[in-house]
Amino acid sequence: MRCGPGPVTGFLAGSAMRGSSWTPRARCRDLAERAGLTGISGNLIRLAAELDTAQLRAPYASMIRIRRLSAGDQRRILEQISLLADRDFAGRVQRPFITAM
Repeated sequence: MRCGPGPVTGFLAGSAMRGSSWTPRARCRDLAERAGLTGISGNLIRLAAELDTAQLRAPYASMIRIRRLSAGDQRRILEQISLLADRDFAGRVQRPFITAM
């Protein structure tokens, strides 16, 4: 990651991350202004995990917001997640991750 003007590209291009601090310049500015760091450099690590329906469902089942719901509501939400994964993605969902180091 250089502290230049360019935005993060690849799977984040055009995503919901637009408008946030996911540009190298904005990230370096945040580290300098908020943490007092200078001479900043780093890397962006990208990973795309492919999850099947059960793997996609599991983290949602463990989320506190879901676990606080009634058993019936939990089941309905998890069934909707499974339905979307199966119907719209043939049961294989790409989950992108990005880590700024």
